[in-house]
Amino acid sequence: MREFIVEYISFFVDELNKLPSGVYSILGVIVGFGLTLLKDYYDKKPRLSYSIQSEWMPDDWNYALTTKTGKSGFVLNIFNMGSAPIFLDALRISIKGKIVADIIIGYRKLMPYEQYAHSLEKQDYEAIRHWCHESDAEMFQITAHTVSGKKICSELDVAWLAMQRHPF
Repeated sequence: MREFIVEYISFFVDELNKLPSGVYSILGVIVGFGLTLLKDYYDKKPRLSYSIQSEWMPDDWNYALTTKTGKSGFVLNIFNMGSAPIFLDALRISIKGKIVADIIIGYRKLMPYEQYAHSLEKQDYEAIRHWCHESDAEMFQITAHTVSGKKICSELDVAWLAMQRHPF
């Protein structure tokens, strides 16, 4: 069996050697063009990255006295990792198909490699924290809705949030 495989490979190599060298050049151009198109597709594809961080709050600020639509003391950082501008309208945070929070950003333009820090409302932050503890998940799915109607899916790492019990 082994001799048959070696004989078949040598036959295949002999047949390839009979082809003119121009065929290899044309084949190289076609493969190179295809790889360039693939690279351009992934470079222009919109990509967003997210992180939750605490924001600086004044010393006399009391979390317990904040209303549900007031500041939570945390921001959602949104990074445009693509090479094209993105016009954000809203974000939907979900886990295992369950909607955790809908965040309306309004018309926000993110240029390539630019960051935007969106201040989370208390109700959104508490919903994220609640579902983080409830589901024991470390990653949430975020679907960004653009002004033009496109959806950009990504993930949010909430592992450090799962280690917290109380915000303050």
